[in-house]
Amino acid sequence: MNQNDELSLDNYTWFGYNRSEIHRQAPTASGGVGLLVKNELKKLYNIDVIDREYEGILTLKFTNKLSDFEFIVVSCYLPPENSPWGRDSFGFYNHLLKLVYMYSEVDSFIILGDLNSRIGNLKDYMEECDSLPARAINIDNTVNNHGRELIEFLCDSKTCILNGRLNVPDSNNFTFSSTRGNSVVDYIICTHDSLNLFDKLKIEYCSDIVERLSAESLIGPNSRLPDHALMSVCLTPLFSMVDNTCNVNVSESRKKYKTKNIPQSFLSHDNVALAITEIITKIQSARDDQASVNEIYTNLLTLIIDEMNDKLLIPSAPKSSKKF
Repeated sequence: MNQNDELSLDNYTWFGYNRSEIHRQAPTASGGVGLLVKNELKKLYNIDVIDREYEGILTLKFTNKLSDFEFIVVSCYLPPENSPWGRDSFGFYNHLLKLVYMYSEVDSFIILGDLNSRIGNLKDYMEECDSLPARAINIDNTVNNHGRELIEFLCDSKTCILNGRLNVPDSNNFTFSSTRGNSVVDYIICTHDSLNLFDKLKIEYCSDIVERLSAESLIGPNSRLPDHALMSVCLTPLFSMVDNTCNVNVSESRKKYKTKNIPQSFLSHDNVALAITEIITKIQSARDDQASVNEIYTNLLTLIIDEMNDKLLIPSAPKSSKKF
């Protein structure tokens, strides 16, 4: 694959970052990272390539067209340690760390790919200050230098590995299998605060998928199945995105508010200011009367919620899951 080549697949749009330089001993002129995005998602999201400064890292930002829900997906490939391109894992993970810091306000930050990083049973979080469910015992006990760099990145960025953490045992399996052996080198990673948005992580070998779908006839005589497994996971947004072209009933059971850019007019209208002043006056004269304090608290809460509904409310609808 040359630098400007693209993949074409019906109902998908290709976002790619092909390797700019090919090693003279490479058996085929190929390499790079990319993402195939369902065209269906383009109806609901603005999708932008926001970073491809570092070879092997491609970053897409998804912004919902009807709300301020945003998430980022980073497609990664870190070559093996013995590769000409795999000698700078420190720089690779530093660039990822910079991206996590730059886009810390998004609702979820997702990293996908082949990192050639083997972490054995090293913990991907700091026990003394992070509260996370533990991963299952890793079936790959080997640790390499790439893996140590990965662990340092995870702890610094407050991100965690989903492999072996969600719906075990389906997610606790080797991701690479060949005559050379088995290993876990492919990962799906997310930020700590968005872990609850993910479920149904599954790792499947391509041979099992071909057998399940009875697709043996589609494999040509000069083709071979990939030696990396297929990984999939479901991301459930904080709320669903409503497509104006569809007949969708908006649900009032869950609400989300625009808290990233609160307008200066919030809680500053004359009527609101007057109501807050009255509440403060009542608090000063009702310190020892619990019933009065409870009533004042309820009035204040109602006032704030009414203002949020008026100025910050985002349309919501029943949940829907997006699969990666």
